[in-house]
Amino acid sequence: MIKNKKIVLIIPPYKESKKGHLPLLSIGYIAAYLERGGYHVKIIDAIVLNISEYETVDMVLKENPDAVGITTVTSSRFSAIKIIKLLKVKDKNLLVFAGGRHFHSTAKESLEDILALDLIVRGEGEETCLELLNGYFEKKDLSEIRGLALRKDGKIIFTQERAPLDLNELPMPAWHLFDLSLYKQTLEGEKKTKAIGVISSRGCPNNCVFCANNSFLRTLRLLSPEKLVVQIEFLNKNYGYTGFDIWDDTLTMSRKHILGICDEIIKRNLKII
Repeated sequence: MIKNKKIVLIIPPYKESKKGHLPLLSIGYIAAYLERGGYHVKIIDAIVLNISEYETVDMVLKENPDAVGITTVTSSRFSAIKIIKLLKVKDKNLLVFAGGRHFHSTAKESLEDILALDLIVRGEGEETCLELLNGYFEKKDLSEIRGLALRKDGKIIFTQERAPLDLNELPMPAWHLFDLSLYKQTLEGEKKTKAIGVISSRGCPNNCVFCANNSFLRTLRLLSPEKLVVQIEFLNKNYGYTGFDIWDDTLTMSRKHILGICDEIIKRNLKII
């Protein structure tokens, strides 16, 4: 059923950010997971392309997608909502789903207010997106899929939560789906080294009131040092990156983990920062 189905994943435009923009790992991981599941995937990063919501929608529809996913943080939510509404005006039968920290935390309100939005992926998106799309194209009851918020019988329902993922079971982010030549940022804190972001863990066991993890999974899961450094070596050898921003929520939570990463970098003789 899923053969030749095309999924477009959108990073909406956001011009107010003073910080440099790099490939979004959440979308990269989901794209890779969907590709492994048999889907054709296209990523449209409207920030790096410097395009408007209208141009984003035109670019999406030129791909003739079978479904569209969009992510957003709270500060770019209005762009995401505009794109969702425009997509449905152009094609009312197109499946449009959303995820990311903002929609995770505001799932009920978003489905109440954004009638063009079909459903929301809550929590980590890899397994949920794949099962959602499989279920949709196979015409199954989506309310049986974990990790969703959706409308059913006139009500908004939350399906069962999904267990935290084992990061070591995930494929590497789909770097080939980003035009990496467009991302010109340097290592955070300096202005000369070509850089990209990676993660070696997800989650944090702490409960700080100001942090988005309060509404997300408070479980620390580690990617093995070897798997992280394989990723770093791949980006270094294939794309010329020498600077790496590690975007973990709490990188130094495990001393053994950090030392393992350092040992692996030394073992591979990587000349990186």
